[in-house]
Amino acid sequence: MAAPPPCSPSGGAANSPSSSSSIRLLLLGDEQVGKSSLVSTFVSQIFPPSAPRIMTTVRIPPTDACPSLTTIIDSQGDELLLSLPKLPDPPHPPPPQSRPCDVIILVYDATRPATFQRLATHWLPLIEQSCPVPTMLVSSKIDLSPPSASSSRDQSRAVMPLLSRFKFLHLCMESSAKTLLAVSELFFMAQTLVLYPIDPLFDIGGNSLRPGCARALARIFRVFDKDNDGLLSDAELNAFQLYVFEVFLMAEDIAGLKKVITKEGSSMTSSGSSSGASASASLLFDLDDPATRDGKFTLSGFLSIIKLFIEKNQLQPPWIILRRFGHADDLTLGKPKEEEAPGAKEPKLTPAEHQ
Repeated sequence: MAAPPPCSPSGGAANSPSSSSSIRLLLLGDEQVGKSSLVSTFVSQIFPPSAPRIMTTVRIPPTDACPSLTTIIDSQGDELLLSLPKLPDPPHPPPPQSRPCDVIILVYDATRPATFQRLATHWLPLIEQSCPVPTMLVSSKIDLSPPSASSSRDQSRAVMPLLSRFKFLHLCMESSAKTLLAVSELFFMAQTLVLYPIDPLFDIGGNSLRPGCARALARIFRVFDKDNDGLLSDAELNAFQLYVFEVFLMAEDIAGLKKVITKEGSSMTSSGSSSGASASASLLFDLDDPATRDGKFTLSGFLSIIKLFIEKNQLQPPWIILRRFGHADDLTLGKPKEEEAPGAKEPKLTPAEHQ
C-alpha cells in the first residue's frame, strides 16, 4: 500500500493529543521471550549481551511528541494479572485508577511457536478476564526467524483470528532487540494507543470505521461542502486542510491523493465483510460510491482517506481532525477549542449597531 500524500499535519494549533498526564506500559509474556531485552535496548539503544531477568521500572519524561510521563513496567510471569479481581461477564475495562497499566505489550518469541500458541490459550484470556486494556502483540527475536514470504503470510493468518476474538487487541508488530528493529517504534506505538486511541475510530475485526466516527467525519465533510453538491472540490479540500492542519496542499499532492484512494478502492469494509459497524456506516453513504466523481472527492472517498491513515497505524491525523471540531476521546461533541468552523460563526454586532 502506498503512503498517502502529505495530508498529515506538520504542526499547527490542532496538533494536540489526549489530555492523559501519564501513560503506563506493561510488558507481558512467557519467560525468555525478550521482554527485558526490548526495554533495555530501548533505553540504551544498545543490545545488551545479557539482560536482567526483569528490568527495573523505567520512566520517560514528557516530550513534544508525547506530553505525558511514560512508565514502562517489566514483568516476570503472570502473578500481576492473577492478583487482580476477575471482571464481570461480559468483561469491560476497569476504571483507570484501579488498573495496573494503560497499555499491555504482549511479547512472544518468533522462534518458539509454543509462546505464540499460549497467547490464545493463556495470556489473552487472562488479560480479558482481569485487565482488558488496549493491547499490542509483539513478535520478538525476528532476526533469528528465517525470512520467508510464506511464513510471514502464515503468521498474518494466525494473528487474524486473535484480532477478531479479542477486541482489546489493537496492533501487531515484529521486532528485534539485537538489530534494534522497530524497538523504538513499538514503544511509540504503545504511547499512541493512549494519546490517539484506535477503538473509538475503527472496528479492527470488521475492518471498518465505527459508525460514530463515520458520522462525525460526514458532518465535517458537509461543513466544507460549500456548494452542497455532495462533493469536495480541490478548493474545498484545501480549505479543510488549511483549517485543520494549517498546511496548503499543492495540486500534485491532491492528484496523488486521488490516485492512491482510487487504486486502493473506496470500499469501507474488507471484501465480504458484513459487520454491524459496516452496516451502520452504510446508512451514511453508498458503499459502492467511487472515491471521486467529476474530479472531486465523494464522502466515500473522504472517509477512505481516513481509513487509509488508520490502516497504516497513522492515528494522529484522524484524531487531530476530530479534536479540531470539538470531539472528545469518546467522540461526543463539545465546543471546538479555538473557533467555529469557517462560515459557521454568526456576524457579531457592535454596541452602536445594536442601537
